[in-house]
Amino acid sequence: SEPSATPEAMTDRPAAPSTARESLVSARGLRKSFGDFEAVRGIDVDVVRGEAFGFLGPNGAGKTTAMRILVGLLRSSGGETRVFGGDPWSQPEVRADVGFLPSDPGFYGRMTGKALLDHFAAMSKRDPVLREHACQHLRMSEADLGRQVRHYSKGMRQKLGILQAVQHDPQLLIMDEPGEGLDPLVLNGLITLLRERRDAGRAILFSSHVLAEVEALCDEV
Repeated sequence: SEPSATPEAMTDRPAAPSTARESLVSARGLRKSFGDFEAVRGIDVDVVRGEAFGFLGPNGAGKTTAMRILVGLLRSSGGETRVFGGDPWSQPEVRADVGFLPSDPGFYGRMTGKALLDHFAAMSKRDPVLREHACQHLRMSEADLGRQVRHYSKGMRQKLGILQAVQHDPQLLIMDEPGEGLDPLVLNGLITLLRERRDAGRAILFSSHVLAEVEALCDEV
């Protein structure tokens, strides 16, 4: 069936106007070293409201490390990082309106997909207003969500990871290789979903080593 109307379309209220060129993520000279190994070397990034920014590069290029710094899971070795105007490492409250998809997400295998999504929604203290709509785009049925995660394939786990990131409709999405493990139909649904969120004024940082994925979504690379 066709995906249901987005939250914006289901209400008579107009979407809040976006602020022109409002940067939700700003990094200048971002660096990260592990001993003598420099994983990230002087990256500059601006992720603007209503736009999608693509991190394009081969595996091992430092995309995952940079994203973990931006969501406050790693401390940078140098440079300046701002998310919603604050430092994501020392001010974790700035992460409240961020949806994050890590690479190869891990979940509690004995929980059902629905129970896990409910758990993440409770942790975020945000209603999962986009869950049903996103499930339709990702071809994730109620029966799928009723199964224990340990029985999921790699592609199903990836879809669950995407759902936990987007279900509360955050203002900023940071997604590490979201197309990994998805079949072509589901990947097309994901791209459509992310285009909708971008056009609704959300900001997206999206990494991939596949040029076609980045070209399909991103305004800047």
